[in-house]
Amino acid sequence: SQEMLAEREAELAQRRPSQSESKYSIVTTNVKGVILSVDRKCAEMFGYEFEELVGCGVSKLLPSPYKEQHDTFLHTNPSIGLGQSRDIEGQHKDGMIFPLRMSVSRIAVGDEIVCVGMIEAAEDRSVALAVSPSGNLISCNSNVQALLGYRPNELIGKNVSICIRSPEREKYEWHIQDFLDISPDGTRVCRNVIGRHKNGK
Repeated sequence: SQEMLAEREAELAQRRPSQSESKYSIVTTNVKGVILSVDRKCAEMFGYEFEELVGCGVSKLLPSPYKEQHDTFLHTNPSIGLGQSRDIEGQHKDGMIFPLRMSVSRIAVGDEIVCVGMIEAAEDRSVALAVSPSGNLISCNSNVQALLGYRPNELIGKNVSICIRSPEREKYEWHIQDFLDISPDGTRVCRNVIGRHKNGK
């Protein structure tokens, strides 16, 4: 019940700094990855209102390709151990991707098991671009403005070639199959290219 969940969250709260002092945002889900509750910091971090998250799959907070894999990524992926802090990526409501550090604990609420995720923002200066098979940009993180000069909403929907400097820009028809090669052993090999700033440099 919501009352029992609130009681268990209160118990956890006693073991960590007060919310006003804590650097963590909190999300709770069931074992299937359905969001049961979020705190204010979590809602603000991802740009949603409370009612937009409760009842949705936790994949709503994840960028591609994680969200397409399964809603229970944070709880079934073996690289994320219970009680261990791991570096992953989150996705803001506006599509912006940003780095996170998250730990997951499980608590019993009556006859049910609830997963409690404690999230903090992690500093990352790299640029992350998600590209569709046709070569169009699906999402990007906030660092793209510092490195390439574009705001995220200026790139979404554009072909990835907008971020590539000549001669590579003209050399390929910038679809994903042109960007990735398959080596003889079947593994994919990414090509290194030179980026292009909004100012043309």
